[in-house]
Amino acid sequence: MAFLCYLPKKTAGDTNQTKRTILGVCSFLLVCLLIAGIKLYSLSDWTALDWKAVSVEQIKRFVRMGADVNYRNKEGITPLMLAASNRADSAVIEELIKAGAEVNVRRKDGVTPLMLAVSNGSSPAVVKALIKAGAKVNTRDEKGFTPLIWAAKNTNSAVMAALIEAKANVNARNKDGVTPLIAAAQSNTNPDIIKMLANAKADVNASDESGETPLMAAAKSNENSAVITALAEAGADIKVHDEDGKTLLMIAAKYNPVPEIIEALVKVGLGVNDRNMDGLTSLMIAAQNNTNPAVVEAILKLGGKARLRDGFGKTALDYAAENLKMKESSAYWKLNDLKYE
Repeated sequence: MAFLCYLPKKTAGDTNQTKRTILGVCSFLLVCLLIAGIKLYSLSDWTALDWKAVSVEQIKRFVRMGADVNYRNKEGITPLMLAASNRADSAVIEELIKAGAEVNVRRKDGVTPLMLAVSNGSSPAVVKALIKAGAKVNTRDEKGFTPLIWAAKNTNSAVMAALIEAKANVNARNKDGVTPLIAAAQSNTNPDIIKMLANAKADVNASDESGETPLMAAAKSNENSAVITALAEAGADIKVHDEDGKTLLMIAAKYNPVPEIIEALVKVGLGVNDRNMDGLTSLMIAAQNNTNPAVVEAILKLGGKARLRDGFGKTALDYAAENLKMKESSAYWKLNDLKYE
């Protein structure tokens, strides 16, 4: 069966019209195939849809013509998963569910449509539609992640609220022992997420298999100092150490390139000249490891002493000399300034 299609010649300023025309032609061809007796039993037909622009009427038409809403490819991906992971409108999600799409279907790795929705920035309306249809909020994928752990990196607090309201376990752990609060502390820059989890009785001092607590995770990699403050105000222990005896400030000094994190940790009570088991201070650790000279300068401004020596007899300046990022910066010369003795 052959089709002759005509696309209008593109002229200046008609980009959107051309896109709509192309989408319309694609939809028309799919319907023609259905009319000809070729059913949409291949996921590639569903992937031809632009899920962000697809309409409820398109879904209804495909289903009416015999499209299988529960078709799965070799990875176990279904149309509902495609819609959930591509930020389809909530009405489209609801229409697929109405047509019989299974909401708790799993991909080969155990991931569900709800997990895909919360981890790919779908709207709260989509998340609520899936939950209303019976999506399980405490199911786990093969790595032990629950929808709430997946959602912990999502800065949309309404998504988190929908899961918590549906009785998602705020203290669930994946196979590495990571809880939703630890996952949020690692990279979520929205302090409201931290507060929401803490208010829902998430353990603010839980540690994963490596011994990392939410505050340690935030000190290491979060970019928003307000997250540090939120955790401290929620009762997180500021005196924790890692297995090498590093304080929270030392952890931030080693890994985090954001000087405001250093300032927030000192503000909540961390000692700027405390030492680890080898006698290193936060200033020495930053000089040796951090990629941002501004972190060293922040520690100096907060009272870091540049002339202190560790158990190996080395100063912060000695360590800075080994770090190319520091050696080529103004921070290197400030470490040699007598006023920071």
